[in-house]
Amino acid sequence: MHRAPKYRIQPDDFIPERWLVEPGYKLYPTKSAWRPFENGPRNCIAQGLVMTELRVILSLLVCEFDVRDSHSEIYTNSTARIKTYKGERAFQIDSGAAHPADYFPCKVFMRK
Repeated sequence: MHRAPKYRIQPDDFIPERWLVEPGYKLYPTKSAWRPFENGPRNCIAQGLVMTELRVILSLLVCEFDVRDSHSEIYTNSTARIKTYKGERAFQIDSGAAHPADYFPCKVFMRK
């Protein structure tokens, strides 16, 4: 079904971008087309295992790096205004969902 011309444009061509396009684009798969890792009865049976393995790999990879904030470096070299709340540096803002103020400028170093 995933190679049927009825559901795909250029079904036999290798076009990895077809999985990255937005709905409405000509390469976007139709609603009734087969898509890997889809939910429902055609769900990949190994999806849970893959997601667990990805978490383990990511956690082991993150241990190899040291993340340090660089707020002081940015604000001493620019005219940008430091965001504060009650006199303290504002590290988090709420606008729909919480995220770091100024998108957490940082430097990442490889641990030795």
